[in-house]
Amino acid sequence: MTNKLSYAKSQKVIADLAAIVYKYHKQKSTAQYIAAKSDQDLIQLVGGKTVKVGRIVKGENFKISTDKGVWYEMDFGGNKALVSKRGIDSYNRPVGGSFFKGRVSERGQIIVHPITPVYSDASSKRPIASITVSKTLVFDSIAGNYYKVSFGDRFAYIEKSKADLQFTPSIKYFQINKENTPVISKSTGLQIAVIAKGATFIRLKESASYQEIQHGNSTAYVPKANVLPVYDANVTNPAGYTIAANLINLSEDTKVYLQMDAAAGAIATLLKGQKINYIQRNGNWYSINLAGRTVYLLQAEKVQ
Repeated sequence: MTNKLSYAKSQKVIADLAAIVYKYHKQKSTAQYIAAKSDQDLIQLVGGKTVKVGRIVKGENFKISTDKGVWYEMDFGGNKALVSKRGIDSYNRPVGGSFFKGRVSERGQIIVHPITPVYSDASSKRPIASITVSKTLVFDSIAGNYYKVSFGDRFAYIEKSKADLQFTPSIKYFQINKENTPVISKSTGLQIAVIAKGATFIRLKESASYQEIQHGNSTAYVPKANVLPVYDANVTNPAGYTIAANLINLSEDTKVYLQMDAAAGAIATLLKGQKINYIQRNGNWYSINLAGRTVYLLQAEKVQ
């Protein structure tokens, strides 16, 4: 009798354990959110091999995108990475963190430096994760000195100093980062100007290894290697794309300025031998469109 009772009890224990295991695996397979029991690696599969690309911090909550057997998959900045289930607690609802609904805006692209912390907000600098290799991410916006990105369906923040902004179609501005950057005529292929380092302009589009710009009524190129993308800029004297009817002939190299003041310092030099359309004349000053900005030059010979 005792043996029968013990057997019955043992069967019940086995059944209870099976139910617990089943419930555990069911919860694991239907989980939508995770939290690491300890810091956990983020992995990507490259050429059939696992490569560590980041790490999530113990206790931080993230949303997963897919159950991958022994892995959970999560999104970060337009990328996907895997995290092992062994070091993870799983949930059907968030237990922490601030999650967004819908799709995050993709307003730009950055390349993040290796060993970059990812913060929960732009003030406390509390890390929720890190990126351990150089990685291309999309970002939603810029908040002060931080890029705002998606990380496991949470908004997270990466310091600007830890990433390099990339040219994408949404980036309209660029800054010259090399002194005497050449400007090449699109129609002739000849150099027609040099631009000073530090000046910010508006680009039309990217063309191979060049940025295409407005030059008078024509278009020209500046080398992509000589410029840096600018997410947003308060550009003074925007010229727009108004067609200028009058022409001036440059009989000598001519400096151009952001205002009608030669003492202000030249922003560029137009090379002699070219004709360029000007917008307006004011005394001895002529205004022209240089890369989307109204600039001014002195003492040009009027042709038409």
